[in-house]
Amino acid sequence: MTVVKLTGEVSDIRTFALQSIDEARSEARAWKERYAAIEAQRQKDLLLLETFRQQAYRHGASIPSSLSKDTLP
Repeated sequence: MTVVKLTGEVSDIRTFALQSIDEARSEARAWKERYAAIEAQRQKDLLLLETFRQQAYRHGASIPSSLSKDTLP
């Protein structure tokens, strides 16, 4: 009878471990998806910022001295 009980406990521990692994994988997948979405939004924001910057320069905005070609490394 103790072998049956031990087998049941080992089975429960194995089930718990497999569920924990699955949950960890799901969480990692969710974080990767969040990162991808945030990175895509960052790229869009950079493109929009560059578009606004170019429009401002075309309409007469002065280029800051820190961004002029003479001071860039």
